[in-house]
Amino acid sequence: MSITIRETKEKDLNHLKQLWNDGDVMYYVGFPQGLGTDDWQMSRWYERLQAKEQTKHYCVYEKDLGFVGETYFSWEDCQDPAIIDIKLLAKARGKKIAFRALSFCLDQLFRLTKSQVACVDPDSENIPAIKLYQSLGFQEKHRFVDDNREHVYMELGRENWQTSRLNAIQLVSIDRSNYMDILRLKVNKDQMEFVATNAVSLAQSKYQEELVPKAIYSFLTPVGFVMYCMDSDDQEYWIYRLMVDEHFQGLGYGKKALELTIEEIKKHAINHLIRISFEPANHIAKECYESLGFSNTGRFDGDEIIYELTW
Repeated sequence: MSITIRETKEKDLNHLKQLWNDGDVMYYVGFPQGLGTDDWQMSRWYERLQAKEQTKHYCVYEKDLGFVGETYFSWEDCQDPAIIDIKLLAKARGKKIAFRALSFCLDQLFRLTKSQVACVDPDSENIPAIKLYQSLGFQEKHRFVDDNREHVYMELGRENWQTSRLNAIQLVSIDRSNYMDILRLKVNKDQMEFVATNAVSLAQSKYQEELVPKAIYSFLTPVGFVMYCMDSDDQEYWIYRLMVDEHFQGLGYGKKALELTIEEIKKHAINHLIRISFEPANHIAKECYESLGFSNTGRFDGDEIIYELTW
């Protein structure tokens, strides 16, 4: 299932209006007939959204289903807990889309703000929502009644979330079921000069059979890409590519994926040596590689400096 989660734009407002006016979607938040929102109200809401610095709203799309829902976080008063929520159309439920969308939203909350805690308060009768939040690590703190409906107040801390995400990092083979997700991953604009696109890397792997491309996942979320091989020239193992999508940088995913890649290569590297090269100006890569034991050889591969790890 190919899912796109992106920050909400004005062109998404008609989809959101239909979502909010769907009584089935809004039933557990007290609007069984929907909100009855019109175009003018949607425009005003979007204007207010643009003015909020600590709120991010995302639309969720699936390749075959189209628009399927929304997720957002808000930390406007800069005091914990931050609010997080998700709403999906009926056609998208039971397909793990909610888990992936909320995982994305939590990553963005803790990446873009200093919030330490996220909270939700689902209706106590909304059992699928409660189970979803529990599967993400939210814990019930108390219950309260609002407008004659009981709600379950739940919290998830930054440290617990990020630890669970790091522990879930894995290298996954790329095939027809997930290659589009990997092609959509991209680095920040100022990093594009440092690494080839995943499209180029995957094309290269089809014509150089020694190359081993892997997707980097945390739970169900594709967060990056790595590619390695035994080089045909020096017969040593090289890590040719490593990238983490712009939305998941600064969370430790790249370093964890590199550790897993090293472990995998060590099973085959007879000479106990791994090489990697990078642009000297890429200080983030340099710091990451050195923290894992790579050292500067003083040699270059074109414009890239070569580092080695030995054991």
